[in-house]
Amino acid sequence: MSSGPRAFFAVAPARGTTFVVDVREGASDLLGPEGLVTTSGPPSARVRWDGARLFLDAALEAQVFVGGKRVDGEVELAPGDDVEVQSHHLVVGVAAPFLSPQRRSFTHGELVERIGEELARAARAWRPTALAMVRVRHGEGGRVIEAALAGLRAGDCVATFAHDEIEMLLPDTTRERAALVVSRTLEEASVSGAIVGIAVAPDDADRPERFLRAARLAVRVSAGLPPPPTRGVTVLEDAATRVALERLRARLTERSVIVRGEPNTGRSTLVLAAIDPAVSVVRVPCARFDVGAIHTISSGATVLLEDVDHLAPELRDAVVHRFAGHRVVATTERSIDARYGALAVWLDPAQEPVEVPPLRQRLDDVVPLAMALGRAWTGQIPRFSAAALARLRSYAWPGNVVELEVAIERALLLAGEGEIQAEHLPGGDGVRAAGDGRLREHVDSVERDAIVRALAETNHNQTAAARRLGLSRRGLIYKMEKYGLKPPPTSAAKGRRRA
Repeated sequence: MSSGPRAFFAVAPARGTTFVVDVREGASDLLGPEGLVTTSGPPSARVRWDGARLFLDAALEAQVFVGGKRVDGEVELAPGDDVEVQSHHLVVGVAAPFLSPQRRSFTHGELVERIGEELARAARAWRPTALAMVRVRHGEGGRVIEAALAGLRAGDCVATFAHDEIEMLLPDTTRERAALVVSRTLEEASVSGAIVGIAVAPDDADRPERFLRAARLAVRVSAGLPPPPTRGVTVLEDAATRVALERLRARLTERSVIVRGEPNTGRSTLVLAAIDPAVSVVRVPCARFDVGAIHTISSGATVLLEDVDHLAPELRDAVVHRFAGHRVVATTERSIDARYGALAVWLDPAQEPVEVPPLRQRLDDVVPLAMALGRAWTGQIPRFSAAALARLRSYAWPGNVVELEVAIERALLLAGEGEIQAEHLPGGDGVRAAGDGRLREHVDSVERDAIVRALAETNHNQTAAARRLGLSRRGLIYKMEKYGLKPPPTSAAKGRRRA
């Protein structure tokens, strides 16, 4: 029996009980003395089911009606169509076979959402989650995706970060296990020479944007390249940023200063910009604090406690004892109150913290930051279209500077040697209401997103993507050009492999 869909008719005779008859693949009598449904006289019509479409061919002079209209010749039937002949009333049906949930490739945006969900689960259950990034030679990405979809578990996720750069989210997977999974997938795909980077939460990151950056940095290190010098990128173009900087400088004479703001807003970068370069600064990541790793600190040094609100409760007294007598600047996303015990008393929570605004409130910083981060990753200043510049400023950047960093690296890969377009950046997945007088823009957004999804699910195989969308390949290419979705030229791909 075929495992694909099956066509059938629900038949209601003039007198009697409704019954169902299946239509076999191929041609057979639909209505006649020896057909699927028995009637008097010669056959009234024939039916043809090819496994995908159902056709009805009415005999000449036969009284056959579809949807109340008489049929003379062949017509295609759709599920739910009413067919009437003589005293019989038939309703067309197509039944899909039962299938277990099928794995599919995700768009990058969908994967980012799944990363957030998995990190939340991982934090609650104290279990590892791995994110593997795989860079292969030009044209091999499709084979890797096919092998991954065939061999990974149902809960694993596969997506396309950029052309021939595949990302795999592997819940409940250690670093060692993830390396074995990727190795097996590449072997099944008959791909060699791939560059692989793996990040594991919660060890490497606790937020989606940091998780992605950790995986991208791992790819860069695997390629033999140093980490990009993004940590010291400082942009002070927006008035809100300059106000925060001046407030911080004015407070540095105090024994302790609290700098508060959302994660990834550049709190530590702002602190380093405010402190005199001649002053020694000891950076202490409180989320991974190790008392034994902090050696003697010279007098006059400033201690920068990064993410002090993430410091484990059992280590708070040790931190107070270890850094007593030093000037301290503590960054945090929460208020430091009495719940933090001796740490709160030491930092003097009564003082007003210096607030660092999120990126969405520092619009004049966004584009210069994008330029600086792009240059740090590639050595060249990226070029943006006017629409891309507008999207940079209109997107909310919930992951702040780190999300911007990952987005710019991805946009550079998607654009190749060309200009970065709006479609290469996040912020285009939401469907805008069409009732605000911008119907054409709404339709274009829906069409563009459908093309992006089809290209992602076929690893940018234009022929396969066009088939999914019901377009000709030429029509798809036209629309890709319209929306700035053309892949980078071959020379650009070769240049990335050399990098």
